[in-house]
Amino acid sequence: MEFTLMHREIKVADVEMDSFYHIKSIKNIYAAEHMPVGTMQKQDADQQALAKWWSRRTIPKGRPRLQEVLDIRNMLTSKELLKDSFGLSLSDQYWLKPKDSSVSWEQIQFFDNDFSEQFGEMMLGNLEITECFDTMTPDVTLEGQMTKAWKVRDGKRVLIKGGSNPYQQEPLCEVIASQIAERLCIPHTKYTLLWEHEKPFSVCQDFITSETELVSAYHIMQSRKKPNDLSDYEFYLSCAEQLGVKNIREQTEKMIVLDFLIGNEDRHFNNFGLIRNAVTLEWIGAAPIFDCGTSLWYNTQE
Repeated sequence: MEFTLMHREIKVADVEMDSFYHIKSIKNIYAAEHMPVGTMQKQDADQQALAKWWSRRTIPKGRPRLQEVLDIRNMLTSKELLKDSFGLSLSDQYWLKPKDSSVSWEQIQFFDNDFSEQFGEMMLGNLEITECFDTMTPDVTLEGQMTKAWKVRDGKRVLIKGGSNPYQQEPLCEVIASQIAERLCIPHTKYTLLWEHEKPFSVCQDFITSETELVSAYHIMQSRKKPNDLSDYEFYLSCAEQLGVKNIREQTEKMIVLDFLIGNEDRHFNNFGLIRNAVTLEWIGAAPIFDCGTSLWYNTQE
């Protein structure tokens, strides 16, 4: 199967995929500067890096209820769920356009157009899993192990995120962590608490727009070769500085201080990063701090 990797309205590259929606090869490159960050080696596209980038754009195996969804549709991997959604996300502006299709970015992007919340409700456990469900939704490109779903509330895209058994404490910790960050004047994503079916959920508004995108620290670090004399941390800061991002050390240290104060156990290079303008490719700065639920001794009784 042949597709064109698109960045908003820009043709980036032609790719070939197998029946499980795994990228097998890159056929042509039209706009190398618009390739996903970390998928180019000097002037050449890295097929393995692009395939890995695409694979991360799917629901991970450990997500609750995922296996039931795949079984009922006779699917082997969550990449097959991307077929109807063009691989669209609410974190960036990339998508796959089928060969010979006339569909446009403006017609299908989720920042302004409606999308089905049925799949998300099933994954949250609010609906029974049935064979007939709509996968034209950004929920099929949501990374991470925790139960979560996108919804539209008052015209805004918000992420609903649940907790894990047995205590379901992560949503409460997420809200408290954002309040602590507020008190300390640390740039952060604001979370509020929602109770549904006697379970807590954290709620935050999407901080990405139809003209910006989040690029993880991991992918930033894939864009250059790491010198042997630099730690991963210093290498990330070096990469960001070379991209022209100002005050990156100060902003990253604020995140580290917050994580220390709240006892965050799950900060890694895929849940912080930079924001850039998807139209001009200009780097805007560090993303506001998010994903702090695994903190404040969320999984202990004392």
